[in-house]
Amino acid sequence: MVRPGSPVLQDANDWPNVIKFPDVEGMDWKSCAELNAPLNKTERAFKICFQNGLFERLISFMDFEGAALAIVDDEQKDAIHALFAKLCDMYEAMITKYMECLDIDGVMFHDDWGSQRAPFFSQDTCREMLVPYLKRLADFCHSKGLWFEHHCCGKNELLVPCMVEAGVDIWMGQPMNDTDMLIEKYGDKIMFGVYPPETSASMSDEEIDRIAREFAEKYAPNLGKKPVVMVNFMSDPRLWPKIYEYSRRIIAGELVPTSR
Repeated sequence: MVRPGSPVLQDANDWPNVIKFPDVEGMDWKSCAELNAPLNKTERAFKICFQNGLFERLISFMDFEGAALAIVDDEQKDAIHALFAKLCDMYEAMITKYMECLDIDGVMFHDDWGSQRAPFFSQDTCREMLVPYLKRLADFCHSKGLWFEHHCCGKNELLVPCMVEAGVDIWMGQPMNDTDMLIEKYGDKIMFGVYPPETSASMSDEEIDRIAREFAEKYAPNLGKKPVVMVNFMSDPRLWPKIYEYSRRIIAGELVPTSR
């Protein structure tokens, strides 16, 4: 991002004369391939991440206030549509080049849409200004056999229908969102990230085991119809192998959840 206070773009209509796009073909893809070659051998899912996305990139050009006003200003909307289309050209070209040098499985597209309490904009604005381009990128990834993850911080429950309409495969929202409610409503259309309870190194093996089993019993029985992804940032390293074990046993029918 940028230090706010001196945006390079005061009016979105001026972007063709102000914003310079990089030469994707001229980037050092050879070094990229050499540096990341070991990752091509991993058996785990391998993704690339784009920072920043559409709205965040607009913020980097106009500062937050300018970007938030521009996407609802009828006199600037056409220019923003053209800018976002141009950005999609660049992202698609870069994904194509990444696929030439890396054995990737998916793409994470980074674009925060909300604060701790609410989205930055309405569903209508999101559908008009962002969904067409997010869908274009998701469709492009799907056409290449890649899954598409939307990294989107904030309390964005109200914008999940927009993500679904855009064809997003995965959203790992932050814990302030009512993830269980979202799974119930949309879990057959988009995959959500779920957070296990907090753990610590001071917990006993028995306590870790109990937490892991309860977590697996909550989500594993419905993984076939409503799959989820465990978000594992700071948990105790003993936790996720136990969740994996219990989930496999539940799915295989070897273990009947005690809560059912």
